[in-house]
Amino acid sequence: MPFLNQLKLLRRLFLLLAFVVAIAIVIFIIFPDIVASNSIQKNPCEDFSAKNSPCSCTHLVDVDKFGYADLHEPETRMSSNGNLALDLNVTYTNPERNKIAGCPVKL
Repeated sequence: MPFLNQLKLLRRLFLLLAFVVAIAIVIFIIFPDIVASNSIQKNPCEDFSAKNSPCSCTHLVDVDKFGYADLHEPETRMSSNGNLALDLNVTYTNPERNKIAGCPVKL
């Protein structure tokens, strides 16, 4: 009798495993984009893949050229009587003018 109980338990475990596998297969079929996007990581160097580009991920930053640039503090604005009056203009920077370590950036 204990042998039959073990077989019943193994049968239930097998059916549970088959059910879980069937659910996983259905998820892969219904949502292939979600499964693929979570498992495949984008290469961070993909945008800078040119080997001779000074902005490739394998390029070391020239510290003598870019490492000792002066830091410039932004203009200071103070409030008067608890009110601060200023206009805030939010735009993207021009990658041709703005560079970090010689690489154009769009901030």
